[in-house]
Amino acid sequence: MTSYLCTSLLFLFTFATASATTHELSDFPEIRKESKELSKALQNEDLDRVLAYVNSETMVLPEYHNALETPAEIQLYYQQFFERSETRNYSKEIIEILKFGPYFQEIGTFQHEYKISEEDWFTYRGKYMTWWTISENGEWKILANIWGGNRWYEPRLLNFVQVKTAPRSPMIPKTSLEHKIVESINATIKMVKSGDIEKQMQGYLEDAIYMTYYDPPFIGKRAINGYFDSHYNAAVTYDSLFIAPYRVIEIGNYSLQLNKYYVEWTYEGQTSFIHGKGLNIRKNRKDGSLKMFRQILNHSIPPTPKEHPDQKKVAEILSILDNQEIPIETLLKVFSEDDLEHFPPGGKKITSIAHLKEHLLQSRASGTTEIKHSIESLRSYADMVLVTGSTKGTFKPFNENSIHAFETKNLFVFKRIKDGSLKISKVIWNAVLPETD
Repeated sequence: MTSYLCTSLLFLFTFATASATTHELSDFPEIRKESKELSKALQNEDLDRVLAYVNSETMVLPEYHNALETPAEIQLYYQQFFERSETRNYSKEIIEILKFGPYFQEIGTFQHEYKISEEDWFTYRGKYMTWWTISENGEWKILANIWGGNRWYEPRLLNFVQVKTAPRSPMIPKTSLEHKIVESINATIKMVKSGDIEKQMQGYLEDAIYMTYYDPPFIGKRAINGYFDSHYNAAVTYDSLFIAPYRVIEIGNYSLQLNKYYVEWTYEGQTSFIHGKGLNIRKNRKDGSLKMFRQILNHSIPPTPKEHPDQKKVAEILSILDNQEIPIETLLKVFSEDDLEHFPPGGKKITSIAHLKEHLLQSRASGTTEIKHSIESLRSYADMVLVTGSTKGTFKPFNENSIHAFETKNLFVFKRIKDGSLKISKVIWNAVLPETD
């Protein structure tokens, strides 16, 4: 599921553009020098040297963290990272350096070996994209820096620093290019829902590079297409898709965009959500189309299970069943009247509300029950909700001093009513026998 999510979120990052001439690394010795200096500052945990590359335009996009878009946010992030970790190695391998007007794009892989409290030494391997520029006074500054792992890592090893960031609104498109980007986003969302990989790939250049979470870089359209094909899963449905540009920098025929996304998806009855961010480099071609040239994205939070809308409805009904002091007439309202099938443990099938009422009255007249229902799985369908679960509790007969513990395994079928509410249509209670020697 995680790998499929990687594929689909790629789709969310609107098509774009690209075509640029790749330069030899030797053409940019100044970038290689500054890149080594930055690596050295990170390895030495030299906060002042790292912050020397930051100005009011800098944005830093760590994995498992919101975008850092002010010098104060960036400073606090690195300060806390250095305070809470110990680094013994940081190194990079540059894949390419490209020049776009006054900006230089650097792409590569990194290896960061560090230790946080109560953990062993950890080696974080991944890929990165850094955009460099020269300030008016001739100093090298970072316009944007984003990175992410080449595979999945335990989130606790990466997100041990969380800096509060100011809420920001998406960009309101004004220029022709900005309107094209928004149009591409809307078109992409439609294609995600239809799973049209072939049409998605039409938005990428032959020499595009795509860098998603939990994988090394995919270089070339053919490699990207193969990745999409191998990770597509028709069983995943999207409940909510949102992606928007928050910053666009036009550079001749090219543009750099900071995008942010939010996705909810359902797989095998479990709904989860994620939000994140990424950088796209696009080219506006002569025919007016946008093609993706370079693309990198990461998660701002780990993929997180989300309570299904039906989960709350079912939990509320089960809490009514747990309440042994509630009037029986109130309790009976959670059951369906026209198709009831109730199988109590050790008893005969009950098929009417009247017989169920009689059963409940007899149970309460014979003793005191304490019970707690638990949900183990939930599957939602158009006309019903299927739930498996369990109960644990105790029963104290009125004519005895002893208390008897019990446990059951349960299967519920909840009927969906026209107003959206749920009623128990069928339930099987299967007693779990106590363990014996």
